[in-house]
Amino acid sequence: MNKDNRSEVSHCLTAKEIWTAITSVYENKFRRVASTLWKKLWNYKMTSVRQIDDGISELLSIVAELRARKITVEETCTISTIESSLPPEFQNWLVRWSMRDSEPTLNELINSINNHAQSLESLGNQQVFLASANKTNTRFRTSKSCNYCRKDGHLVNECRKLKKKEEEEARANKNSKATDVQANPSHALLQDKSFAIMATTEKNLPKSI
Repeated sequence: MNKDNRSEVSHCLTAKEIWTAITSVYENKFRRVASTLWKKLWNYKMTSVRQIDDGISELLSIVAELRARKITVEETCTISTIESSLPPEFQNWLVRWSMRDSEPTLNELINSINNHAQSLESLGNQQVFLASANKTNTRFRTSKSCNYCRKDGHLVNECRKLKKKEEEEARANKNSKATDVQANPSHALLQDKSFAIMATTEKNLPKSI
C-alpha cells in the first residue's frame, strides 16, 4: 500500500472500513483510467497518410487495454472509431466505403485502408516526380539567353522583340512601295510596259536548233 492509499484509510477503525476505503480508491482509479482511454480512443485523429499504420496500431492497442480491464468494446465500435480517425485524404474513400451493401469486418476495413494508403503514396510520388521535372525544365528555360535582346529565358528564334522589329520593317517596306507607286504612277506604268515587252519578245524569239 503506497502513501496515498494509507492516507485514505487512516481514519478507518475496522477491517471492513479499511477494505471499503481501499476498494473505493481502486474503483475510482479504474474509472479514471477507463475514462481516459475512452476519450483517447474517441478523439484520436490521424494527420497524414504516412501515419496510417502507426495510427491503426495505436487504436487497436487502446481497445485491447480496455478489454483487458474487462470493458466491452464491440467490433463495430472499433470500426467506426478507425473510420472517424482517418486523415482528410480519405474523404472520397469514406464515401465509397459507406456505400457498401454488407457490414465489413475489422480485417476487411484495415486491408482496404492499407490498399488505399498505398495508392495515395504512389500518386504522391508521381506528383513529386512531375514537380521535380517541371522545376528542371524551368531552370533550363531560365538558363537560355537571347543573342539579340540579351535577355535570359529564350533564344533568338523565340525573341518577341526581334519578331516585332521584323514585322515593322516588313510593313514599312510595303508602305514605301505603295507610296512610290502613288508618287510616280508613270514610272510604275513604264516598268509594267517594259516587262510586258520583254516577255513578248522572249516569247517570239526563234528557238535555237
